[in-house]
Amino acid sequence: MKRQTFLTIAAAVGALFAVYMIAAAGKMMEGMGVQLNDTTNIVLQAVCVMLFSIAVITFLARKDEGSIALRAIFIGSILMHIISIPIDWVAYQKGIFTKVSGLIPGTVIHIIFAIGFIYYFMKLPKK
Repeated sequence: MKRQTFLTIAAAVGALFAVYMIAAAGKMMEGMGVQLNDTTNIVLQAVCVMLFSIAVITFLARKDEGSIALRAIFIGSILMHIISIPIDWVAYQKGIFTKVSGLIPGTVIHIIFAIGFIYYFMKLPKK
């Protein structure tokens, strides 16, 4: 797959996830066994606005040939996907998330995208 295609898919998945979380945060968290209150709902929606912004940045950078800015996007995306995994599983261990079935799909997606971002980062032209 071309890097441009990967970045388009990553942006689309991130944007769709963010829009879903902004519109229906409670439904999403219900799948993890969490009932939201007004405070956590607002925080979750604010975080998803940032995720949506990252998706837009990723989409706009999809044709970049290998600039320093593209490298920064890749590094940030790698960190986002790798660091998110233990946060979710620690929440599960602490009983905050109570349904493992809600964590597995997200973990798989994080792993796939982390591998993809690492792969394409390694293929960027050396500067």
